[in-house]
Amino acid sequence: MKVNDAHDIIKAFIAADIPLHLWGDTGVGKSTIVAAIGREMGLPVEDRRLATEEVSDLIGMPYLSEISVCPKCFSESVYTEDMLENDLLKLLRIPVENPEQKNIINVYVCGKCGHRATKFDIAKITQWARPAWFPNNTSEGGILFLDELNRAPKEVRQAVFQLVLDRKMHTHILPPGWRIVAAGNYADQFDVAEMDEAMLARFGHLDLEADTNAVCAYGIEHGWNQQLVDFLRANPTFTCMNAAEMSSEQRKLYAPVPKPRRWEMVDKLVKDGAPTLPGGETGKYLLKVAVTGLVGTAAAQLYLDYRVSLPTFENIATGVIDYKTIEKRGKTEPDFVNTAVEKIFMEMLPWVKSRPYDAKAFDNITEFIISANRVDLATGVLRQLLIYESSNRIADTQWIAAISGDMRYYKLLSNLAKLQDIKLLPE
Repeated sequence: MKVNDAHDIIKAFIAADIPLHLWGDTGVGKSTIVAAIGREMGLPVEDRRLATEEVSDLIGMPYLSEISVCPKCFSESVYTEDMLENDLLKLLRIPVENPEQKNIINVYVCGKCGHRATKFDIAKITQWARPAWFPNNTSEGGILFLDELNRAPKEVRQAVFQLVLDRKMHTHILPPGWRIVAAGNYADQFDVAEMDEAMLARFGHLDLEADTNAVCAYGIEHGWNQQLVDFLRANPTFTCMNAAEMSSEQRKLYAPVPKPRRWEMVDKLVKDGAPTLPGGETGKYLLKVAVTGLVGTAAAQLYLDYRVSLPTFENIATGVIDYKTIEKRGKTEPDFVNTAVEKIFMEMLPWVKSRPYDAKAFDNITEFIISANRVDLATGVLRQLLIYESSNRIADTQWIAAISGDMRYYKLLSNLAKLQDIKLLPE
């Protein structure tokens, strides 16, 4: 099932307080959708990565505690963990009249057998400190997300079994309002343990697969480069690939196989890492090596080719492509038009200010500006051109003369005259 389609089903399990286990490839978005649902429902999410946990991380560290015990019950060895949890060993202190002393004394009564005494024995018992992450009784509710359950050590899985079955872990009781969701990877893809039937029977189960639309929506929400989002929409096969379904030769070409989480790394690399690389062909080569290390040879080459396939202002000025061409490609790549137009306008100013006037190029540029109908961007460019002309930083002032004398620019120039505060495009 696609991740987005599973959204409502997961919410239904949470609302019904039925433990749910999500199955899916790594990086498919299991933890992401649980976190999103938690935010949507106003529930905190306690995320435990069980593959790196030990039993002591779950049940806490043991310590000795002193309690008063009934001599009769204690001698019969009937003290159990359940008795402690159910307060059966708590001694009730009640005031009783003492005829001999003519005063009131405290008498302790055993909660189990009713034995009375003025003094009970002291015994030392082992208890476990509640881990800091374990929800306490004051919490109103939340989602306990047990990730990588089938990669956890056997002892950890056994501890989780009790939690799922009885809503408690050793002496720690999961408060009402807390729901359990677990997640794991398929056994044919990773080094995981096979979960026994008793454990599987405690959960509802849901298989998740990558959804390009969901990944792109996530990318837009988290500020991914629009170019990367458009690439994934145009090439959905590369959103999430399964190495288990590939031959050894295919793995050489595609490994490390593309996953949504790795594309997020590519976005960070391109935005934050690429600017630190050398310029020219050396920089392009190093970027290709770096991206290949994240999503494999085939996906990296296709993505980097796609990046340079965006139209340039040079293409517009020389008439290689026009706005209709961009608009046509936008029918299959929804965000392509906006990305391409903004990129072209960003390149327009440095191109015009450094070139001699060319009438044919002027017509091509003008036609693009009018067709794109982006008054905001075009007005910003015009204002910058006027600034460059007044400071003698433009190569050929005939560009400005042509703009001033062309009625097609009347609307833009009128807009420029009216606006007092225009956000300028960077040089």
